[in-house]
Amino acid sequence: MSKKGLWGFPVGGILVYVFDGSYHDLDSTAAVSEKAAAKAFETAMLASHPVILEPTVSCIVCVPEEYMPAVFGELNHRRFRVTNTRKMHFHEIEGIVPHSEVLDLLPNLALRTGGVAYCSMHPEGYEKLPESLTTDLYCSSCKRDMRIPLLDDIPLTDKCLICGTTFDSPDLDASVPVLKR
Repeated sequence: MSKKGLWGFPVGGILVYVFDGSYHDLDSTAAVSEKAAAKAFETAMLASHPVILEPTVSCIVCVPEEYMPAVFGELNHRRFRVTNTRKMHFHEIEGIVPHSEVLDLLPNLALRTGGVAYCSMHPEGYEKLPESLTTDLYCSSCKRDMRIPLLDDIPLTDKCLICGTTFDSPDLDASVPVLKR
């Protein structure tokens, strides 16, 4: 279960201690042990208030001064967190930004600056995905609530990441997944 976590995403940074246990010749089977471990994992995960992490990149944007307002507007729109600025030949803006926000950054910078801005990026790490960019959905097959990331206000997937079942819809004609029950 730790490979898929509670919501279908890999889980890391887990340390488990077993303090007590017992064995019975008739009742102690592998299947029973796995079921007990899965229930204990689920209980512990819910108690720990898990979060979804998103990959981030370190980014340096270089731009002439006259384009700074337009570029700052573009970067702010992308959840760019400025860590440093300096004036060299061009203005350099350093910061951390979610990887999902930079996939089309370079073409948009080119449009806003007439092609004179440039940037460099490299992987930085992971940060908590803001809850405003997630939604809680319910899988009737797994009988569990799941937290799913949103892309442009639409859930990342319409299928359960654990069992693959399509999320129920309150209306047979609707294509919107069911929100948390």
